[in-house]
Amino acid sequence: MTPVTSPSRLRVAILIVAICLPRVGTALDLEQFQTQFPEYGLVDGPDGRYLTRQSGKWGKGSKQQIWFYPDGQQAAVVPAWASPEADESDFYYSAALSKACFVSNRDTPAAAHHGDIWCLDWTDQGWSEPRRLPDPLNSAAEEYSPVLAANGDLYFASDRPGGLGMGDLYVATRDKSSWRVTNLGDQVNTEGGEWNLELSPDGKQLIFEASHRASNISVAGDLYLSELRDGEWSKGRSLNKLNSRGSDLMLRFLASGEIVYAQSQEGDVTLLQVTPQDLR
Repeated sequence: MTPVTSPSRLRVAILIVAICLPRVGTALDLEQFQTQFPEYGLVDGPDGRYLTRQSGKWGKGSKQQIWFYPDGQQAAVVPAWASPEADESDFYYSAALSKACFVSNRDTPAAAHHGDIWCLDWTDQGWSEPRRLPDPLNSAAEEYSPVLAANGDLYFASDRPGGLGMGDLYVATRDKSSWRVTNLGDQVNTEGGEWNLELSPDGKQLIFEASHRASNISVAGDLYLSELRDGEWSKGRSLNKLNSRGSDLMLRFLASGEIVYAQSQEGDVTLLQVTPQDLR
């Protein structure tokens, strides 16, 4: 006998499928995310798209805030879990883990006021409460741009002591209840600064911003790409098809297959779309 599905269960099933499917069928309109303020780090969440927006000109140390564009809506809102009083940025969501991470200085003593990595889970009831990740993943220095790999490893940048330069890239691996943090080494990191990273969907490419390299077009930051070969990251190569006289940063792979990154231009930051061929 063929089982009978009730209309209510059918509607729930259709809703679940709609949430899980990539956002396809329409061209990505980056203009809807642009304002007179700098925007960067556009990513997919389970309920819409997220980005970081500054309150003033790029490079002036203005306040950062995470904004959310709910599915089916054009207007942005501040997420309910965000702390409007804090400086918050670099939201990143992993559909494989149903988990997101971001950087915040909430609950940080005013004298320190540095950014730490916080994470939250996507559940049947929506977002869980954010929680600060423990040391040594966080430190007394600044942490930046957390990126979750499908296996649960957390890649991030930090200017903590003991690195090779101004800022380095690290990977944190969880071992039961604790984290082990490893510097990605001198094939990726240099005496300059490495920041604002991304992993390709297959986890085999690492794209990051590097500053103060002799090979840079811009001292402030160019995009570089490293590949995972036999368990090791290769020496980063410049993505000169994308790099400019401004800062180039926060490349992101969207669920729809599109690729975007941010480029600074005279005090503003513009979101731009690229193709996989531009990464070769």
